[in-house]
Amino acid sequence: MQCPLWWALQYEWTPRRLNGPRDYARVLGRAFTAGMASAHQWQQTAPTSTLIPPGVVDEAVAVATTLAQAGLAELAGFEVSDRDAAMRDAVVPRAQRAVRKAIEQSPIPPEWFSPEMLVEADLGEAYGHAKPDLAVVTPRGYSIVDYKLKLAVRGRSPEERDRNRQFLIQDYEYSWQMYHYCWALSGVTGGEVTTYNIALVTLEPKFQMELLPYEINPESMAMWLGFAERAWADMEAIEMGERDPYTFMPCRSQYGMCDCNLAVWKHHLDPTLMEQDYVRRKHGQR
Repeated sequence: MQCPLWWALQYEWTPRRLNGPRDYARVLGRAFTAGMASAHQWQQTAPTSTLIPPGVVDEAVAVATTLAQAGLAELAGFEVSDRDAAMRDAVVPRAQRAVRKAIEQSPIPPEWFSPEMLVEADLGEAYGHAKPDLAVVTPRGYSIVDYKLKLAVRGRSPEERDRNRQFLIQDYEYSWQMYHYCWALSGVTGGEVTTYNIALVTLEPKFQMELLPYEINPESMAMWLGFAERAWADMEAIEMGERDPYTFMPCRSQYGMCDCNLAVWKHHLDPTLMEQDYVRRKHGQR
């Protein structure tokens, strides 16, 4: 779940300085997913084919390229460190290579592709506009496939990298996002969706792609839904001005401190002071 305070602030403010590992990784991830969606849309119309034609691959790469360039254009003009500038310059070629290799080496069983599958489908307002990368039909019914793109699994030694990879696998086992997707897809299809798969893609030091399967216990899903309904009620109350937004201390993710930290602990939410470190968005800008 996102920090409630930054969730409330982000449509009015954005940091002046980019966080490259997060912001450029987000652009890369979206471009990659869009490229894969282009290929999956072709597979939806030709589910019995196991070989994707070169023209379809080229089109998928072109889609990824266009989206990567558009994402970079949106981030142009913000402060960027030298380290992050190198990451910025690598976004487009990384997206292109990742799409080509992922199509070539995809571990998703070809029999999962069918005209009934859903590709980046918005599941509707009733389900918070959940939009899984892919909803496929397996022998057990519908299941989610969601892409997670990593530049590399960190670690100075093979043992440390393997340990960090295991941490990643554990994180995805208790993913709020994946529970939300499965709950939403259950509502849309009318059938219980209790499985999901993470297509984990690692780009460096060499390309690697693996499909990680997960299963949700029905009792766990029921508990998640109870927690989610409380969180959604809080978000609605904050949006309606009935409750003040709040943050955590410390509030951070794998990319570093939350974007709200300077606003709260340095500027104490004073709009005049916040303009030192944030840009105020135009009214209605998202």
